[in-house]
Amino acid sequence: MINQIQAQKATISGYVYDQATGETIIGANVFTENTQNGTATNSYGYFVLTTNKGEHSVNASFLSYSTEQVNLNLQNDTVINFYLQSSDNVLDEITVSANAQHSNRNEYAQINLTPLEIRMLPTVFGEPDPIKAIQLQTGIKTIGDGTSGFYVQGGNIDQNLILIDEAPIYNPSHLFGMVSVFNPDAVKEVKFYKGNSPAKYGGRLSSVTDVKMNEGNMNSFQMSGGVSILSARLTMQAPIVKDKASFFVSARRSFIDLFIEPSNDENIIPQFYDLNIKTNYKINRNNRIFVSFYKGNDKILSVGDFTNIWGNQTATLRYNHIFSPRVFSNISFIYSDYQNQIQFSEQKQQISWTTAIQDFTGKTDFAFFISSNNKIEFGTNTVLHSFTPGKANNPVLQDIPSSQALENAVYLLNDIDLFGKIGINYGLRLSFFQNIGQATWFDYDENYIPINENSNKTGVYNTYKNFQPRISAKYFINNKITFKTAYSRTSQYVQLLQNNAYSYTSLETWIPASPNIMPQTADIISAGIDYSGNDNYYFSINSYFKKFHYQIDYIDHARLIGTKYIETQIRTGTAKAYGIEVNLQKTNGKLTGNVSYNFSRAIRTISGINNNRSYPASYDMPHDARISVNYNLTKRLSVGAFWIYSTGRAFTMPAGYFEFENAYVPIYTERNGQRMPDYHRLDIALNINPKPNSKLNSNWKIGIYNVYVRQNPLGYNFEYDASMQKLRVYQFNFITIMPSISYSFKF
Repeated sequence: MINQIQAQKATISGYVYDQATGETIIGANVFTENTQNGTATNSYGYFVLTTNKGEHSVNASFLSYSTEQVNLNLQNDTVINFYLQSSDNVLDEITVSANAQHSNRNEYAQINLTPLEIRMLPTVFGEPDPIKAIQLQTGIKTIGDGTSGFYVQGGNIDQNLILIDEAPIYNPSHLFGMVSVFNPDAVKEVKFYKGNSPAKYGGRLSSVTDVKMNEGNMNSFQMSGGVSILSARLTMQAPIVKDKASFFVSARRSFIDLFIEPSNDENIIPQFYDLNIKTNYKINRNNRIFVSFYKGNDKILSVGDFTNIWGNQTATLRYNHIFSPRVFSNISFIYSDYQNQIQFSEQKQQISWTTAIQDFTGKTDFAFFISSNNKIEFGTNTVLHSFTPGKANNPVLQDIPSSQALENAVYLLNDIDLFGKIGINYGLRLSFFQNIGQATWFDYDENYIPINENSNKTGVYNTYKNFQPRISAKYFINNKITFKTAYSRTSQYVQLLQNNAYSYTSLETWIPASPNIMPQTADIISAGIDYSGNDNYYFSINSYFKKFHYQIDYIDHARLIGTKYIETQIRTGTAKAYGIEVNLQKTNGKLTGNVSYNFSRAIRTISGINNNRSYPASYDMPHDARISVNYNLTKRLSVGAFWIYSTGRAFTMPAGYFEFENAYVPIYTERNGQRMPDYHRLDIALNINPKPNSKLNSNWKIGIYNVYVRQNPLGYNFEYDASMQKLRVYQFNFITIMPSISYSFKF
């Protein structure tokens, strides 16, 4: 009987391309019109659709593209490639739907963002930015204006996995966080998992941001660029061999430092640049190679003797192979390097302090399409980490011992639809972490006093392993209402030491799990209901509860520079986070927008901190409300606005001071026991889009950040005035109001 059913079916496979550029389209919908049997293209634009033999009208569609239809009499397995025509210049045809149209339907919390969607959002300084677009999503917290860091459903800033062409980015910030490392002209797609992620992702507890770079125009030479008040950018792409090989190059640089030098009035001047390069070659229909490279660097110039330089560098080699129409594979070799150096003088000595983390990764991913509604994915991942937690050029500071580690993982997942009503994505990830090679570590007594020094020359000296089950399920009550739930366990073997509550810090030290530091783990339970009304409105309610184990925090007066006993500054314990998110989205028509409310808490309980009592995390901001709207005045003009309100974040205020060695040292009592004023602001933007069918595709973006000049504090500095015998509090503000203008072009 099974063989008879299989004999009545055939497979349609192929790629979906952008007609103008020849690039593949990620997440495009492919379906048969008469059966409504459908699927979506994977991260490389490839699809597999299994359906009954016979006459079919097969459609391919994607956001801001026209739909293409092919009629065929399906009798055997067939290869079809679709070429879709972009319609993103016609504003009244745009459907902005980050959740529905092109997400995997059985994954709980996947959000896809295209360059068009990112461009339409109000942005600070007129720079379209994927990270800023993510920060506008419900349930995402930031701790101040301008930052590129974000906190997802109670997780810390280092618990977010950020990838560019599969390579990890350890610091996503340029210009103190005012813009991110992602050049908008280089971004093809952003896939964001909030909380529950499928088993193929690992290494972080709270979220995954998976950014894919453009591959290069396969058909013709193309140049684009832009300028804003912060930076200028230029992009070139062209075929090397038409329809077979292409290249993509994009560069961006700030120019503040070209016009302003550090002075007493402007004592800190930042500069940055980044470079994206990518090339690909189609060996034949079943084999393709991609090579991509990213380098970004920041430098803070000071009128004094302080300098801070940091940057990311990545390289990725990927090989796609199609074994058969139903079996797709990808093999990747990945390099990532992050370094952060500060330079200063002390007692007339020039001192530098360098932290770094370097990764070499090999990974394999396989997808087996049993049918359009049943897919199995499996793979392996091996990472060699090299850590430089702190290295000084001067004996005034003590180095933190360097180390190496191996992180290995295997995963298996199944994405399946049952009975036309139930969708399940379930899997298991098994990870192993091993400290290896030459290393020095210490044993401590109950008071964290070092009592013994250990060393290792070669081989493995410490091992951790974790089973990480993942499951998300959806019940489609009808074609409008969906109930969904998910559970996942995640593990994290690297952590960031960053004892600073501001959005920018000059110290970022990554350290591994070790004999003294257990890997962090988290259990996440989520549930929610989605409602889609008439392809026009989208409503959702989501709730979650997270339990963190071995959560890291710091003792009062923690010293993270110049001490080799870094573990004495750290304490570990548990944390919990819970919340509910309500979201209403209008996705079609001249007026589109989103209204959301989020109630959430993030509470820690760590022995040795806050007298062992529970306390809120610094990013615990219980109430959060957001409104974003976009209105198309004409086919070329649109206006957008974004308003946010949130509870002020928690912080620690000194209860008093004591004098020690001619200095006043603060006395802290309750950890994060006070709150800043509530945060709110309004941003507006005007988009002027290109004329249809114009040879020069150009657009302007004019905006105002913080329209009504809200004085939102970035942080506080406390000083004890001995003469007045009282505490003085100084508030730091990042931006009061900031107009912006940017121009982009493409031809």
